[in-house]
Amino acid sequence: MPDALCFIPARMASSRFPGKPLAPLLGMPLILHVWHRCRLANVFSRVVVATCDREIFDCVTDAGGEAVMTADSHERCTDRVSEAVDLSAPGGDGSEVVIMVQGDEVLVDPASLDAMHERLISTDAAA
Repeated sequence: MPDALCFIPARMASSRFPGKPLAPLLGMPLILHVWHRCRLANVFSRVVVATCDREIFDCVTDAGGEAVMTADSHERCTDRVSEAVDLSAPGGDGSEVVIMVQGDEVLVDPASLDAMHERLISTDAAA
């Protein structure tokens, strides 16, 4: 079965809620809630936060997580994740399944992530 990787794009410059990834929720930054929930899924060999902001990078890595710095010029989260995949999986053969979870999706269900991965594999959608 292909490796499953989770990428969480996050940036501080949100137009509606600047600084949202580091906003506290129950005493913990929002981005860490998302990171922890994704780590509860059984399918991911890695959960990586993709960000252009040093504050987010430091928050995640200080908590023991993996983060990668991306360019600050991306207009879409998919562009940020594409760069992060290239940076964090160099030499990969492209057989990895990449699942993106939005950086503010604090209620993401780990079982749903497992089911999504299973469906991608069983339908050859990941090929």
